[in-house]
Parts: sequence; C-alpha cells; structure tokens
Amino acid sequence: MTVRKIATLANLSPSTVYRALKCPEKAKKEVLEAIHLITNGVDLKNFLVNRFKIVYVIFPHSNIFYSQIILEITSLLLDHNIKVIPFITGENEEKEKKFFDSLVFSSKVCILWSPTTQYAPAFLKRKKDKPFVILFNRTLKDHRGDMELLLDNYYASQIATDALISNQHKNILYIGASPIYTTARDRADGFSDTVNKNKDVQGEILVSDFHNWLSTYNLLRDYPLGQHDAILCGNEIITYGAIKALKKHHLSISKDICLISFDSVPIFDALGISMIFFSPLYIVQKVVDIIINYDKKYTNIKQYIFLPEFIQKGSEKIE
Repeated sequence: MTVRKIATLANLSPSTVYRALKCPEKAKKEVLEAIHLITNGVDLKNFLVNRFKIVYVIFPHSNIFYSQIILEITSLLLDHNIKVIPFITGENEEKEKKFFDSLVFSSKVCILWSPTTQYAPAFLKRKKDKPFVILFNRTLKDHRGDMELLLDNYYASQIATDALISNQHKNILYIGASPIYTTARDRADGFSDTVNKNKDVQGEILVSDFHNWLSTYNLLRDYPLGQHDAILCGNEIITYGAIKALKKHHLSISKDICLISFDSVPIFDALGISMIFFSPLYIVQKVVDIIINYDKKYTNIKQYIFLPEFIQKGSEKIE
C-alpha cells in the first residue's frame, strides 16, 4: 500500500501521512488512529526507506513502446516517493555522454538504460558513489551493469517466422534495422535461422531506418514486392512504410501478400495486422518491483529475460 493510497482512504493529505509515518511521535493522535485503521496497525516504517531516491530512465527514442514504459514507471514510482527523470538520446552517443557527464551519482541513484553506445562509460567502473545500473533491451560489449533486463528478440522472430512458414509461405521478406543494434541483430538472426531450417523456404533481409517510415517506403517503392508472399517487419515504424509501399504496388494484405509486425499498436489491431511484441505493462511491473524490492528479492539475480506475446489477427495467412 502506498502513501497516496493510505491518504485517499484515510481522507488525509499524502504529506500528512508521510510525516506521520516518518515521525509518529510528532503526529496527532487522530491522524495515527486514521492511518492504523486503514493499515490494520501494520508497521510501515520500512515502507519509507527506499534504496533509491532518483531513477533516470534513458531510452534511445520515444516510440509507443518506450513512451508507455516511461509514463507507467513515472506514475508507479511516484507513489513510492521516488523521482523519475526520463531522457531520450535519439541514438546520439555524444548526447548520451553529455547527459551522463551532467549527473551527480550516488548509491541512491538507479539508472534504467538502453545504451546507444556499445562500450561502458567511466561511471560504471567507479567504486565510490556508484549508481545502480539496469541495462534494458540492449547490452554493452565490456560491462553487464548491475542487472540486465533483456527481451528475447531472437525467439520472437522465430515465432513470427514459424507462423508464416506454417501458413505455407515460401518466399518471406524481413525488413529490419541496422545490425549494429543488438535488438535488430537478434531479430534478423532469428528470422534467418528459422528460414534456413526449412529447405523449401527462401528468405531475404532488407535494412531500413527504424525511426523513419519514409525510409522503408523509399526502399520498397520500386522493389519487386510481388516476388514475396509474406513480410515480417522489424518494428511498427517499418510497418507503416511497408503498408504505404504495398498500397503503391496495389497489393492487399491477406489477399495478395501476408504481413506480421513487431510491436503492438492499436491501429494494427484495427487493421487486422498480426503482432509479435513485448508487453510494456508487464515490463513496467517487473522494473518497479526490482527498484522497490531489490534488496529483498533480487540481490542474486543478474539477468531477467522477457518472452514475447503473439496476437494473430489473420494477416499471417491468405484469405
């Protein structure tokens, strides 16, 4: 139960509840009685002792997936009196470095970080006033951080590719991002390895800019899409460009060609496009639990892997 929840149920202000829990000897009798009535007399002193006071959420861009995680984490940690400061690097290593250089680190600081760089910055190797670093969705070549929260992108790509193959598709196109990013590399590898296990199936990989739908559209505008019977798109931005290109080629999804997209977007649900994705809400619940309860539950855990969800809306098979 959070301070805000207690305050609402007890008809008190959050600040009044916080002060009463922190210094019960200075609180009014009626305030303590109202709090104890709500909490059934449970001692909540430990509740006010958070290991972390500030959480920096550092992500490479602000697509639907990352934005939803930022909003939910900010809301939930606020209930625990933990300040969340988001920062978007835009995949710019220099911008990322300048931001880190501006921070004041301590053991009360937690950093949830999807790195733009592939190498550990100096602060990760410090011994004094070292922040707690959670690497999310991406890894570093020379450092593992304090914990890694990884998405099984390889397995997700296998699931989506298998779904297309099981629906008798023989010539599949995968459109992904540059393999310099571990996420993009894992998705492309999952696709390639799955195709290679099936002798009767051909696969091709194209690389696009996963920040700009126009990049995918320009890539496919004069490309012979008709030679393929299915497309797997590496993220929602790539899918937008692919849909635009299919329209230019007068190809209809599920009638002329099939399509599965990474990432869950409401408009894909409305359009009947099948999606392979990782649940932002489930990820947020796990991240918040780690931040709040690390010393109690997670001190021996260095890595946690999230598995994908697959929603089939019909676009993976010909009507």
